[in-house]
Amino acid sequence: MTAKASQMNDAVMFLDKLRKQKCDLLSHLLHNSNRSNIVCGRQRVGKTTLLKSFVDAYKFSTCILELQATEDSSFAAIEKSLQDYLLLQGGSGKLNSLVKLLAQLNEQRRQFVVVIDDAGKLEPGLMAKLLILAEQYQCLKMVFSLNNEELKQKKLTDPEIERCHIITLPVLSETQCAKFFPDNSVQTGSCYESFIRTLKIQALFYNTGGMPGNILTAINGASKFSITRQYKYFLIAAVIIMVTYSAMFYSLLGQADREPGNEKISIELDLERKIRSPVLNMTNEQFDAGDKMNISQTYKSQSTENN
Repeated sequence: MTAKASQMNDAVMFLDKLRKQKCDLLSHLLHNSNRSNIVCGRQRVGKTTLLKSFVDAYKFSTCILELQATEDSSFAAIEKSLQDYLLLQGGSGKLNSLVKLLAQLNEQRRQFVVVIDDAGKLEPGLMAKLLILAEQYQCLKMVFSLNNEELKQKKLTDPEIERCHIITLPVLSETQCAKFFPDNSVQTGSCYESFIRTLKIQALFYNTGGMPGNILTAINGASKFSITRQYKYFLIAAVIIMVTYSAMFYSLLGQADREPGNEKISIELDLERKIRSPVLNMTNEQFDAGDKMNISQTYKSQSTENN
């Protein structure tokens, strides 16, 4: 497996883990509450993927129908889709209306989950009608997906959604984006690798906004992440800070050499060099002859020059 494929696989596994947590929460609410649910979050945060994962996980154990909302969706069309699905699931053909089929499910204490993706496309008031229907028949549980702006708008046109559970999908943090880049510097001890990894994490986070959909596209589409103008300024600032700290560090080292205690050591070493220098500068003949007079004269002359 290539490094890029391994990185993509790690990203998918990590996102699957986060998605499973939300799926478990949605399942818990559906089984333990009479209220319907709304999955909301910013665009490309993973609402559609979450709903598909939920449907795939529970379609064999729960009566569940997935619908895609459009601008042309109407209450009658959705009602017919629900009725046709229940008939296919074994509903009595004698019950020729959705209301009668839902009443039968109520008697059997069975649950019917209807998932509607992109519910923001539904005409004003349609969500309210579906929620009222779900409140009349406890077997019917509605699950809608809306982005943040659509949720605000629907609160004005369909106030019944205030009674729903809201499951918010947050964007990934910069720390979570680090999960997509293995830290090889731990094994190698390389500060350079650690620094490059940090830059890649920050570039991924700033360029994708922490959106799982954008992250997967970026990882799958290119091995390198483009650096935006905003991020270029960040890099320039980082370099300036590093240079400043380096200058301060060497300045402190120079200051330490000039401290009083260090000056004393420096003076002593200089004096020792002055004492030793006459002997070291003697010729072999002078040293072998033991010419003390030459030694004394040499020492005096060099001491005079040094002073």
